[in-house]
Amino acid sequence: MSLCNKYLYFVLQQQSAVAAAAGGREDSELQRRLSEMQKELEANHTELEKTREDANRSQVEMERLLQLVQMSQEEQNVKEKTIRDLQE
Repeated sequence: MSLCNKYLYFVLQQQSAVAAAAGGREDSELQRRLSEMQKELEANHTELEKTREDANRSQVEMERLLQLVQMSQEEQNVKEKTIRDLQE
């Protein structure tokens, strides 16, 4: 949980505690808001984890493709050298 999310959660809990001390409808409204925010926080956390996993997979694939390009370039250099040697 990020620092921002922790702070938001803390503020909502504080508001809920204040409303509970005052009693009345505000408490139920704050409880509803707190519940909604908790659900949203969990959804955001899940989405963040999925995005991180996707980014890691993309990074691995990019590194694999870069390695293939480098190997291809090395092979091309070897072929060009062989051609130059044969021409001499």
